[in-house]
Amino acid sequence: DAPPRRRAAALCPPSLLGSRVNPLTTVKGHRAALYCVIFDKTGRSIVTGSDDTLVKVWCATTGTLRHACRGHTGEISFLDVNATNELVASASFDYTVRTWFLDSGVPAAVLLGHQNIVSEVRFCPTAPRVVLSASWDKTLRVWDAYADSATTPPTVLNLAPHGVEPGVGGAGGTSAAEVVTPVGAVSETPEEQAAAAAAAAAA
Repeated sequence: DAPPRRRAAALCPPSLLGSRVNPLTTVKGHRAALYCVIFDKTGRSIVTGSDDTLVKVWCATTGTLRHACRGHTGEISFLDVNATNELVASASFDYTVRTWFLDSGVPAAVLLGHQNIVSEVRFCPTAPRVVLSASWDKTLRVWDAYADSATTPPTVLNLAPHGVEPGVGGAGGTSAAEVVTPVGAVSETPEEQAAAAAAAAAA
């Protein structure tokens, strides 16, 4: 067998080493572990989320900090930018979703209602003001990204098994949210799956 170094050279030719694997920009500025990163739609800005509870917007070319978005009280779990490149949404371990204006870093909306960690947040690609969040509380929520949840309640998709009702209001949230329970989404055991299939066939 060839020595490990020779095998590595065969897999990665020397022509690909050197400057091609060096970083173009190094961004430093968070005080805790960094888990979330995303480009904006133009590629000129980078958005990061950290365990220090901050969302930050950076120049993708120079690494210069443009905005520090403060408001979350838990670690940032996910980020997304909307189709018009106006808003960035952040999900957090503090059970909330927040939206921010990308150009200024100013808060756009605070979205309260989840009963557990918000694991992911995604903007609708065809409706830039609509944002979807997923949580450990077994629900999906559809929000107006430009309006606080206190004035515009979300639509809640209940994905919990039958007989398990996740909380609707949440800390500081609203109890007026519309709860929708999709038939195909609530079955977990084989027996429940068979019952759901039979119900759907009979409908």
